[in-house]
Amino acid sequence: AALSDLVSNGVCDTVWIRARAGTYFERLVIPAIPGAGSNAPVYIESESGDSSTVIISHTASFSLNHVIRLNNASWLTFRNLTFEATGTSYARVLELEGTLSHIGFEHNRFLGRSGISSTSSNYHLVYYYNNDPDLYYFNFSNNRFVGGSTALYLQASSGDHLSVHNNVFEGQYNGHIYVEEVNYVSIQQNDILST
Repeated sequence: AALSDLVSNGVCDTVWIRARAGTYFERLVIPAIPGAGSNAPVYIESESGDSSTVIISHTASFSLNHVIRLNNASWLTFRNLTFEATGTSYARVLELEGTLSHIGFEHNRFLGRSGISSTSSNYHLVYYYNNDPDLYYFNFSNNRFVGGSTALYLQASSGDHLSVHNNVFEGQYNGHIYVEEVNYVSIQQNDILST
């Protein structure tokens, strides 16, 4: 409801949405939020500050293969949340669509299907939807990516300023980070755990 209100009514200052502890069985699609900008960013985070206490879970299907999809969104930061894809044949966590800018993911858990032996994009934890997106000022820091085929598959149409710092990658079958058509990429101090 809070996200729907933001999309319907817009923002004029910094907004924090703090989720109470629990498991939420839902799928999120977040479009552009009117008014969001450098003086009015939006933060979506767990109330406790512990990512294990707030789980957003979805069993994906062919046409709805995501837990969360960002569509032309900007000035959003997600903190201390768990995103869990529980599908058998389809298990993406995050899909990116359109022109996206100033997006941050900090201290989250991205949980995909574990123990797979597939290179299929249906199991990439972070992937694009439909056409290659435009990605500007993206930050993935201090997250944990578990399972899936590839953790971050960022094939863009254009983009710049991507940082992937201090994350943990665990149990991917095909690869950990793939980036295409993005300038000024910084990948530092990430841990890759073998299983």
